[in-house]
Amino acid sequence: MALSLMQWNWQIPDWPEFRYDASAVTPFEQRFLLSSGEILGAMRHVSASERDQLRIDLLSEEAMKTSAIEGELLDRRSVQSSLRRQLGLTTDSYPVKPREKGVAEMMVDACSTYSDLLTHETLFRWHSMLLSHDRHLDTIGAYRKHRDAMQIVSGRLDRPNVHFEAPPSEQVRQKMERYIEWFNRTAPGASEPLSALVRAGLSHLYFESIHPFEDGNGRIGRALAEKSLAQTVGQPSLIALAFTIERGNCSPLPGGGLGAVQPDHVGGVSRKRDLDGDEGIVAERRHGAEVA
Repeated sequence: MALSLMQWNWQIPDWPEFRYDASAVTPFEQRFLLSSGEILGAMRHVSASERDQLRIDLLSEEAMKTSAIEGELLDRRSVQSSLRRQLGLTTDSYPVKPREKGVAEMMVDACSTYSDLLTHETLFRWHSMLLSHDRHLDTIGAYRKHRDAMQIVSGRLDRPNVHFEAPPSEQVRQKMERYIEWFNRTAPGASEPLSALVRAGLSHLYFESIHPFEDGNGRIGRALAEKSLAQTVGQPSLIALAFTIERGNCSPLPGGGLGAVQPDHVGGVSRKRDLDGDEGIVAERRHGAEVA
């Protein structure tokens, strides 16, 4: 089928009216809520210093994994040093690097403001924290504005396979208005609350389908899923979401192979090997620009 005839999910007339079998998710919802309660209960029986260290360990692990999904390897000590600074804890003299500082800032901000309503300004703040060091982006701290198509591609550099194309930039603001309204409307205690895992999963799918930023969509999308879970639990969920995704989530690629979750950086290239043993490229690009 020609690309021009392909219909993406956001082009379906009733998008985003999600349909799913809630009963299939119920057992997982129950396990999640039970496990969350057990973890939060156990946290009450450890000292303040032990809780601080546990927070640092969990947040740094999540920072490492959410970046690794995008093919970006961080310095763990630098991440932990930055986290300690962000949390107002005693720090050592280990240098904090820009990438590590950015992801640490975003994660601490997401945890400390989990109960707040979602706004455009929240997303812009996270994007600025995450990517303020990147001099290759046209737009930081705002939605993308370029005219090129935003595509998820894999395969050869000269003959890429297009797996997904996001809405054009001129539609992003309107679609994000609707997304933010949906996110806040489906929160616990709001007008149309959804169960914990359903809301977290849909919030991630919905956000990634819009792909509103020039870069950083994957990491911010996972932060939104974490925010959604935290709002249900009543505090940061202490779940290593990115670790779980990296360990257990594979996405189908053409030809029957399964590959890792796609990176979210424009023009960036990540080498991966699918389960058939074929090495390929999975990346995000602006149509017409080189994938390199």
